[in-house]
Parts: sequence; structure tokens; C-alpha cells
Amino acid sequence: MLEESRRITPTLLTPPASASAAVSPSEAPHRSPFAALSARAWWVIGVSVTLALVVLLTTGRAPNTPAPPPSTAAEFAPASAPSDPILSPAALAAARLDAQNALAKVLSASDALAAQRVSEWDAAGWADSQHAVAQGELAYREQRYPAAIRLYAGALTSLNKLAQRLPALIAAATLEGEQALARGDAVGATRAFTRVLAASPAEPKATGGLARAQHYDQVQALLAEAAGYEHLNDPAKARASYAAALALDPATNLATQGLARLDAGAQAETYAAAMSQGYAALTDQRFDMARAAFTKAAQLRPTAEDAQRALATTAQLASAAKFSAYLSSAARHESSERWADALSALNAAIRLDPDVEGLSARREHARSRAALARRLQDALQNPAQLRVPATAAAAELTLLDARRIPKPGPKLRAQIQQLSAALKKSREPLLESER
Repeated sequence: MLEESRRITPTLLTPPASASAAVSPSEAPHRSPFAALSARAWWVIGVSVTLALVVLLTTGRAPNTPAPPPSTAAEFAPASAPSDPILSPAALAAARLDAQNALAKVLSASDALAAQRVSEWDAAGWADSQHAVAQGELAYREQRYPAAIRLYAGALTSLNKLAQRLPALIAAATLEGEQALARGDAVGATRAFTRVLAASPAEPKATGGLARAQHYDQVQALLAEAAGYEHLNDPAKARASYAAALALDPATNLATQGLARLDAGAQAETYAAAMSQGYAALTDQRFDMARAAFTKAAQLRPTAEDAQRALATTAQLASAAKFSAYLSSAARHESSERWADALSALNAAIRLDPDVEGLSARREHARSRAALARRLQDALQNPAQLRVPATAAAAELTLLDARRIPKPGPKLRAQIQQLSAALKKSREPLLESER
């Protein structure tokens, strides 16, 4: 308490030596009435007054007395700040070194935050931390090293809290800049991103955002130009303007959307052209060209049903055309009695459509005629061998099978005649010269 902190020393209210000296007769009429009191009486009065003062100070002020003036911080330390102990010279030197080390940490943290312009982010917190540093330096100069250490520790705690808050503040400012760009406020975006980069120069979002804000007007002009070219149906110039805008601002959605729209338009034109080429080729029965055109269209639009249907139709028509061509070829070979070729064409036709009625029987007829043709060819190839009984017997059977063919063609009739003549000649005796 205030009263307890003051030490009151009782004072004997004895008059000074000059008061007890004798006075001259001329002064006698002017003496105080108390001058006649004895020394013992003065002592009693002094003790009584002292006791009265002690009672008043310990029990409270007397009624109707004014309150004492409030104490100042310079007179009394706050209850939460303990007074520094009395240190020995060695302890004082150690405390001084500890205070210097504490100050070094504080200055390092303070310089780092100052470089990040933390005063612009949290002016009040920065001012509080700097006030604590200043108080610590005052205590250090006054050689109150324990107090300086405590103040530096408080300042460091305050600085660390500021450092912990800064990432969230930077993120908020970055978001503020992005939102400003989204609503077309290039000035506000520039201001927000500049603040971010002052605190964190390597922040990628802020770096890109600031570049976008700086090119905002130019990008908007290019976008308007591209839209105009689109309206004039000039996709080449529109594409160039969109590409230029996108080069300045890769995050420009309007440029990306514009290029995608132009790509879709160009793809639609290419698709339509491919389908037209395919149908034209299909009409001319150029099935390979039609298939290539429809395949290109299907690649441009994999989910397009008309391209898939066109491909299926092309395949069917091409197959039917091939089937018809094989049948026609087989018929020509049959007419010219080239039975081996007719058999090959009929086999190809059956592979395309094995369910055609009568095609299998026709193939079997061609197979038997092709076999007979080979037998006739073998028998006529070396007539001299016909004099061999076994060969002659086989040739006779071949000739018999050939004569059983109804309505033989010219080629078969000629082969029958040739083989018959050869067999007849083989049965004649050999002349002396032939032996």
C-alpha cells in the first residue's frame, strides 16, 4: 500500500537552541504564550502529534480532508512488474549480455517484418512491438538489464504474432486483387497485388495478377477487336486477336473461350466438308475414298451418329459391290470355261455372304469342272504317255466324265475331241520309224 511504502520517522518537536536562549528585556513583551512551556511539555506535545499522524495514515484520511494526489508511474512501479533485484557485478555483467542477445533477436525479427512492410498490414501491432523495443532500450541504458530482457521478450512475442498473421493477410490481399480483376478494377487489383509483393516478392499469384492488371486495358482492347472480327465472319483475324490477348494474360477466360469457339466453328466446317466428300464418293461407288472421308469426320466428332451411320452404310455398300463383282467375275469365268478362276471368285463371294441361296452348289459345280479341266490338261499334255496302259485307262475315264457333261462349251468339246483322237492314235501299232 501507499501508506506502507512510505517510512515515517517521528520527529521531536523541540524548539531550536536559539528558542531556549534568554531574550532581552526589550523582546519580552513580544514572546509567544507557548514560550513558557518546559522542554518536557514540548516533548509530550511532539509525541502526541506524531502518534496522531501515524493513526491517520494507517486508518485512512480524516473526515473532510482532501484526497492525496494520485501517484505516478515514475514514483511507484506497477504491481505486475517486479522490481529488479540487486545484482552482483558478475551477475550484472551476465544480465547485460543476455539483454544484448535478446535485443539481437528482437532486431532481427523486427528488420524482417519491416522488410515485409508489416506496418502497412497491422499498424497498431507494429507500433506496440516498437514501443516495447523502445522501453527495453530505455531500461538497458539505465542498466536495468532484467527489465530490459523482459521487455525484449514481450516485443519478440509481439513480433512473432505479427509474422504468424502475415500469411493470412497476404492470402486475403491476393484474393482481393483477384476479385478486383474479376470485376474489371485494374487499379484496385494493382494496389492489392503490389502490397502482396512488397511483403512476399516471390508470391506467384500476386506476380501473375499484377502482370494481368498492368495489361488489363490492352487485353480488353484485343478482346473487343477479336469479337468484332468474329461478327464480321473473319475467323483468321479474330483468332490472331484472341491469341495476342491470351499471350498477355494467359488467364483471360474470354480469350480462351473465343479460341475454343473458333476451333469449334472450324471443326464444324471441316466436318461438313468431310461428310460431303464422303457422300459424293459413295454415289460414285468410290468406296475407299468414301470410307476415308467418313473416317475423318468421325475423328473430328467421335460421338456424331451420322458419321458412324455413313461408315456403316459405306461398309455395307462396299461389301455388296464386292459381292456383286465376285459373282460377275465368276460368271465371266464360267462362260469362258476358266473354272479355276470361277472357283476363286465364288469362294470370295461366299466369304462375304455365305447365306446366299444356291451359291454353295454353284461353287461345287465350279470345283468339279476345274478338277476335270486339270485332268484333261494333264492327259493332253503328253500324248506319248497314253500308250502306257495305266495312263491310257485313266485318260479313258477322264474322257468318259467329260462326255457326261451336259451342254459342254466350245473349250470342253475341243478337249474331248483332242483326247479322243490321242487315245485312238495311242492304240495304233507303232511304225518302224517311231520305234
